[in-house]
Amino acid sequence: MSCRNYNDEDGTVDLQLKSLLTMPLQRITKYGLLLQEVLRHTEDNAERLQLETMIAHTTDLCSRLNSSYQLKSDQEEVRGVADRLEDAKMQEWREALGDEAASLLDRYRLDLTRPMPHNGQQRRKICEGELRLRDEKG
Repeated sequence: MSCRNYNDEDGTVDLQLKSLLTMPLQRITKYGLLLQEVLRHTEDNAERLQLETMIAHTTDLCSRLNSSYQLKSDQEEVRGVADRLEDAKMQEWREALGDEAASLLDRYRLDLTRPMPHNGQQRRKICEGELRLRDEKG
């Protein structure tokens, strides 16, 4: 099922059904594009107003989905960094420090997966790389 190919001469648009039924998140973003194209060819003011409302809701939904996806991705990144830090040093430190010190270390350990205490925001990985200290010369 499809419409005709877009052509400046007759104003038709080719919208293959399979192009609208792609992966779920891609599909939602394509609805907004589809509605914008329908709006371009709609003359009735009442219908245009309804289409504009639908486009606004679709855009808002896409924005919220994108934010949610980004938050989940950020949390996975931070969890990965936390796991690597813990795996790299914790066992070595536990053996060197003894049981009492290891207990204190667990109690006051930095948990990267918890929200920041001063503002409640989730932690995000900004960049990754080697940590180098500057000398006096910069």
